[in-house]
Amino acid sequence: MRSLVVDDTRDVASGQRRSPRHILTDEEIEIFKKDITAIQADIDIFKFNKGRRTSYSDEYDEVRIKGDVLPNTNSTHPRDLMSARAVLAHEYYGHRPYRNIERPLPYGSWNDEFRASYMAAKNAPGLADDDRRFLILDALERARSAGVTITNNSFIRGGFFMATNVRTLDVTKEEADLLAGTEDDFIEYGKTSVKCPRCGGNLVMTDWDTSYTIGCEHNCVTIGFRGI
Repeated sequence: MRSLVVDDTRDVASGQRRSPRHILTDEEIEIFKKDITAIQADIDIFKFNKGRRTSYSDEYDEVRIKGDVLPNTNSTHPRDLMSARAVLAHEYYGHRPYRNIERPLPYGSWNDEFRASYMAAKNAPGLADDDRRFLILDALERARSAGVTITNNSFIRGGFFMATNVRTLDVTKEEADLLAGTEDDFIEYGKTSVKCPRCGGNLVMTDWDTSYTIGCEHNCVTIGFRGI
């Protein structure tokens, strides 16, 4: 099986996503089904709480979704921060199209995973700008870890400069006020009990150098604050 998480001994400095041992709840599965619809994927391909970890199987032609589909918001690694929707796109648009090629890339190889994240960022519909940017950054990190230099093309350069606040244009004042009102919670406690006004998911604060965003873990809604 191709696995989004390279292996269980990945350097802690790189971070890790949520544990694959986490059993997805019915509520979480319903949210993922909406993500699958958003990226226009065949929902019959996706199997929940099956297998060892989130992965795509060439032989069974199925994406197996485990607890590690959920992000780790305490990490600084793009692979850990990308949303569940981006992970689903990585498996469906990044791995699945190559299941029948004559000479497949080795399982777990850097170029197999590079291609998966890159092609998902490029081809999957319904992704937020942050999703595409994290997928591109993950692809580049795969190459860097393998000692391979990738020349930036126009698509990669565009991914770096995608505005993380594009989605905020659709945020209502009530939603923005709700999210902004959690800032003190994150400063004092590192978390908030307030839930996303759209899907009921957890809210997370993410630092971007001197700027930061507050938004839903499923990228439903986000507001941003640009630093110096």
